Amino acid sequence: MHREIQVEIAVLGGGCAGLWLAHDFAKRGFTCALVEHGSLGGYASQGNQSWLHSGALYAVLESEQASDSSLAQGLRSTARECFKGYSRLRRFARRHCKHAIDSRSGCMFLYADQAKAERAHSTLTNYGLEPRVYTSRLEVLEPILTGTEANVALVTRDLPFDAARILAAVSRRAAALGTRFVNASKTLDQLEIVREGPHWVARDDSFAIHASVIIFATGALVLKQQDSWHFLAAPKPTIQKCAVAAFNSRLCTRLLAFRIREAQGLNMVPFRSGTTMNLGDRDVETSDVLDRRVPDTFFDGLSDVLSLYAPGISRWRVPVRAHAYICQKVGNELSSSRPSIRYGKRHFFWSESQPGLYYAYPGKFTLSANCSSALVRHIQNSGVLTKRTSRTQIVPGRIPSICGSPYHIDPTHRLVASKGGEVRFVSRYA
Repeated sequence: MHREIQVEIAVLGGGCAGLWLAHDFAKRGFTCALVEHGSLGGYASQGNQSWLHSGALYAVLESEQASDSSLAQGLRSTARECFKGYSRLRRFARRHCKHAIDSRSGCMFLYADQAKAERAHSTLTNYGLEPRVYTSRLEVLEPILTGTEANVALVTRDLPFDAARILAAVSRRAAALGTRFVNASKTLDQLEIVREGPHWVARDDSFAIHASVIIFATGALVLKQQDSWHFLAAPKPTIQKCAVAAFNSRLCTRLLAFRIREAQGLNMVPFRSGTTMNLGDRDVETSDVLDRRVPDTFFDGLSDVLSLYAPGISRWRVPVRAHAYICQKVGNELSSSRPSIRYGKRHFFWSESQPGLYYAYPGKFTLSANCSSALVRHIQNSGVLTKRTSRTQIVPGRIPSICGSPYHIDPTHRLVASKGGEVRFVSRYA
């Protein structure tokens, strides 16, 4: 049966960007349909490290740059945006999914360089993040740090979070507010998008959605749509990917972010039943949205860094098993995150020649609510919504399930320790 659906807003994509948009438009009284192929939240929305950014990481990175550099200015903007998003997500979680954010934890930025730690402390204080400072016996706070080269820790308010729980709560709220969820029979890049009179139409074999505004909340899939709609600035953007390891054991109680050059940006994030780790300096570029390949040397590099900077891991008494997955984000040349500048890494963009078409890309889960609110305000003020649709036409229907988390899949490697205290990962299937 071919369904004809009349709404004001059609959102293509059911990740954190699309779900927040559906929630925020419905909350403001607009009729909205969200289209996804299969489960919700199946790509970058959960392919992250489960790290809820308060802005502290970007303040720390800013402290490592020349204060007047363009990079420092961009980090400053991102830090402020993250704090706003962090605050909104915490408020939402307290009301609708109170166990989705681990408020008992925090983040330890770890240093072996006292001067570098002092600069970071000053910058964090200027943002009002008020870090606590620890200069001795770090292993009491985190046993995994026994024997580490780090000698200063700044503890801030960054927190671990459960992306799947927040996504489920946002989808429930969006449905309760009137959002209609539509399951596409084709992947979103295969939908037919055409202009018919005053409306845009998104069509596949089973439905045609007529809307004044269509928003592509399709993440890295936009690279397959870019040639048609020209959302992003030239040169054509790429996908940045990095490998993340997920452990089946909770190896630390706080986020651990190593700001020691030789540690290669090692970050460790605990979640309910495990820990994620990545080497933050190892992002690579790819142009393939389906590229999920993990480098063959990833586990070897992780072993080397853990043995030096988290040597207490060798004393872990329970079996530790891990697998790796790919975290992706779109890389665009210009780095603005302000809505008033049309092209940038982390906000929304529109087609100059096609009024009513938008691309929403928060770039981070923490920024998804910010991006949504800004885009809703922009569309409300733009005049592209010319006619209100009666809310009585919207029947929310069944909410699709949330995709399984990449943190909980069958492990491929196990961690073993030598008599000398070094740790190595061994393939379970070798």
